[in-house]
Amino acid sequence: MRYDDTETIKKSLNLELIHLPNDTDVLALPVGNYIIDDFSIGNTFANMPNTPYKLGRLEVKHTGGLGGVPFKTVIFYPYGHADNSFYINTSYEAGAWTGWRTYKSYEDIKAEINAAATNAVSYIPN
Repeated sequence: MRYDDTETIKKSLNLELIHLPNDTDVLALPVGNYIIDDFSIGNTFANMPNTPYKLGRLEVKHTGGLGGVPFKTVIFYPYGHADNSFYINTSYEAGAWTGWRTYKSYEDIKAEINAAATNAVSYIPN
């Protein structure tokens, strides 16, 4: 299934978005802006964050370097209502990566805290 709003997104962000082929390793991409607008393609990618859908926009940014080795940050913005988070993975010395970190919206965090508090109260013994 293909996401049909690619052109709208390109125009609204004023970015040149590059389509990626099957089996892309997202951590090996050069600096740029990429679009994943097909579920069947996104599901073939290596080193993607653990998300419900591998569909969205990837940004690869140059964030520094040491001894001629560039450091990069890869940001994944999933499309759709199923996931309001975004994900960041950053490289540093010796080509190591931090691992994907999840950044959630205030509303999502607040709902999780409220749900946890409600569940905790229900476990308090009489």
